[in-house]
Amino acid sequence: MLDPEKLRGLEDPHDRDGRRLDFERTAASMLRSQLQKHPPEGFSSDTGVVWGVPASEILKLALARNAGLIVMGVHGRSLLDLMAFGSVTHDVVREAACPVLTVRSSSGRNGSGSE
Repeated sequence: MLDPEKLRGLEDPHDRDGRRLDFERTAASMLRSQLQKHPPEGFSSDTGVVWGVPASEILKLALARNAGLIVMGVHGRSLLDLMAFGSVTHDVVREAACPVLTVRSSSGRNGSGSE
């Protein structure tokens, strides 16, 4: 989970203290670590850390890399939350040029909402 306070100011393109670069390196390392723990059998995989509106950046990256599949983790959210703010997953599934596989963690199956 990312602490929003630690991310405040990272969107500054001038980032004089290097916090954004540190964040990007840490995020990339975490992604690589997860792929090493759970390597996709029979598939090549790629990761990326980008900044911007999540759904549009995911779609742009998938298109630029000619992705054959987008895999996204999902978590339960309340209906009110989805109505007010929408869903990155929903936007990606609706707009993607390739199939999208959504994966819910076993801890996310508590019936507290839907994605």
